Amino acid sequence: MKKAFLFIIVLCSGLSALKGQIDYVLSGVVKDTETGEVLLSATVEACNLVTVTDLEGKFNLTVGQKSCTLVVRYLGYESFQEVIDLPQEDGEEFIVFLSPSSNILDQAVITANKFQQRKAESTVSLEVIKSDLVSNSNKPSADEVLDLVPGVDVIDGQANIRGGAGFSYGAGSRVLLVLDEMPALQYDGGNARWDDIAIENIQQIEVLKGASSVLYGSSALNGVIHFTSAEPSKVPKTKAGFLYRHYMAPDDIRRQWWEQAPFEWSSYLTHARKWKKLDLTAGLFYNQLDSYNQFTTEQRGRAYLRLKYKLSPSMYLSLNTDYNIADNSAFFYWGNALRKSFQPGDNTITTSKISRFKIDPVLNWYDAKKNKHSLKARWYSANSINNNQQTVKSDFQYAAYNFRSSFESWDASLIVGLEGLANQTDAELYSNARYTGYNAASFIQWNQTIWNSLRYVIGLRYELNALYNPDFEYLVDGIAYQVEANNVTEAKPVFRFGLNYQLAKGSYIRSSIGQAYRYPTIAEKFTSTVAGGLTIIPNPNLESETGWSSELGIRQEMKFDFLSMFIDAAVFYSRYNNMMEFTLSDRFLGGFEARNVGNTVLWGLDNSLGMQWDIGALKIQALIAYTFVDPRYANFTEDIKLSATSEENILKYRYRHSFKSQLNIELWGVSFWLNQRYNSHMVSIDRNFEQYISGIADFRNNFDTGYNVLNAQVSYKYKFMRIALNMDNLRNTLYTERPALLEAPRNLSIRLEFDISHKTN
Repeated sequence: MKKAFLFIIVLCSGLSALKGQIDYVLSGVVKDTETGEVLLSATVEACNLVTVTDLEGKFNLTVGQKSCTLVVRYLGYESFQEVIDLPQEDGEEFIVFLSPSSNILDQAVITANKFQQRKAESTVSLEVIKSDLVSNSNKPSADEVLDLVPGVDVIDGQANIRGGAGFSYGAGSRVLLVLDEMPALQYDGGNARWDDIAIENIQQIEVLKGASSVLYGSSALNGVIHFTSAEPSKVPKTKAGFLYRHYMAPDDIRRQWWEQAPFEWSSYLTHARKWKKLDLTAGLFYNQLDSYNQFTTEQRGRAYLRLKYKLSPSMYLSLNTDYNIADNSAFFYWGNALRKSFQPGDNTITTSKISRFKIDPVLNWYDAKKNKHSLKARWYSANSINNNQQTVKSDFQYAAYNFRSSFESWDASLIVGLEGLANQTDAELYSNARYTGYNAASFIQWNQTIWNSLRYVIGLRYELNALYNPDFEYLVDGIAYQVEANNVTEAKPVFRFGLNYQLAKGSYIRSSIGQAYRYPTIAEKFTSTVAGGLTIIPNPNLESETGWSSELGIRQEMKFDFLSMFIDAAVFYSRYNNMMEFTLSDRFLGGFEARNVGNTVLWGLDNSLGMQWDIGALKIQALIAYTFVDPRYANFTEDIKLSATSEENILKYRYRHSFKSQLNIELWGVSFWLNQRYNSHMVSIDRNFEQYISGIADFRNNFDTGYNVLNAQVSYKYKFMRIALNMDNLRNTLYTERPALLEAPRNLSIRLEFDISHKTN
């Protein structure tokens, strides 16, 4: 009897204990504080249990404790941590709002692998520019902002990363421009149209250094610059801004041609809101320039519309449109190096009326297994009516399908893509003929983390290019030369592999190697024009260039109570085969043409140190970066030596040494910003520049130590307005970034920004 009674007591006690362990359900949703958007795949921890949010940003956990510490993390956001009491009322959800992080160690990037990851975990070098730095620069054009990025130079509108490109007369970029995950180079010239970028609505700029052809194709030979637009927030916002810039006189008054100071002004208006299932962003922008360079003027306007409609919690449709118009005039090179250094040479002025329009429909959806599908399309039309028989009309159509799947049990993801593009170009500039081009590609990439510390990526792309030209003739010194109709088709595979190993907390080693491929553009093969004393002629036999790029880097991150800092160092090595460059023609005396100059080798160092102090209301950020590049021809032939101004084996239009630094101090709405940029002397340029353009040799001999430019800003933000005062080129440095075209003298700008929806907010 006693044994039976004891058994009943033990059984009841066990049932009671069991009942008390598992009766609480924790449920909620995770959202972005600013936009109100739900966050997919946020990590949720409570009572030693872990889960991730679903397609609607929701989570559910069954826990055995009445009180739990809830921790929510999402890449690029401040973590949430709070003690909560259970049970919840029926139907109640915890709503967790996460705020985007402003810490330099919490930067999230997507460009390297087409999915979000921490910058430190990337296998390649990346630089990130946040929207506040874009605003601090007081620049009306996107290319001017990039001068702040370590290892990046923009020479007369052409981006150059780690010396991978020089100056090629606006044709054939080796750096791909991407806007919201869509390629944004104009097809016929392979050149960046920086005015298409709504700089006033940019959330983040990512710069990927090194060959990126596997994911992004031709033109990503040297890297990628990716602009990400800002999303509407949960509170409707209408913003307006105005910028005025006043150009001062050069120190040497003999160079000044103007009586009234040159100026530039711009204004913009943007509106962003969420309305039920629809996200809307719209904007207008206008810029007018009366330049320090005589007869260089600009009037340009831009309008854009961004629409995103949620068809369901797992599917949304986007439609983005942009329209740009401009009326410009500019000269190609100066009259001479002294009294006419800000004035044009004879017959070098180009006037143009430009209009560009694009429309991008995009459909994104997640299936039941959280696989992401993306279907994108673009129609782009560009029309440039120029004097000097340089008119170009170009249209291209683009379509792509991307698929991304996550394998959580393997801590891996797979990306697969298909792309196609067609182009039609009619141009006086390209020997007054009509051209059609096609591109088709497929790619696959696998990313995986093993042992919780080793990440690797492996990818393959196969790309096909085709270009058709009709028969035409071009003139040189009054003599006609005939080119036969031709249809050139070629296909090539490219491969990439990368590793990132976390040695210890905050310590990361990365290495990567990637093949590169670039097909020649219409502009490189068929341009026929005269600019001043320089004649550019077609080269229908121009071949594509290939190569590979590699790097080995280490990143150390440290975080203390009020200090965050990182040290990043990388050594890189690249080889390009059949490199294309505009250089002296071997067929016509005094003529320029795009030629395959042979194989080239580049190696160098890319180092940076970043720090951030957060002490109460005081915030201080600092960045110091140094880049060294040694760019050489693999076979330094006599023809190459004769075409250059230097007998040294160095690629033309490159800087060997670059040093950049930034300092930003913020306190109680007041901000002080200082940035510095140094480039060493450009050792080698085309010899023809010195032979045909007055004063280049003397100028280069007198200014042969490079240049150092210093800019400063002070700004104040109060409630719904911000005012910023910038002084650029503080020391009034006289310098050129490409021969025979001086950069801006000292200038003062004022910028006003208003949130005119603040009363509603």
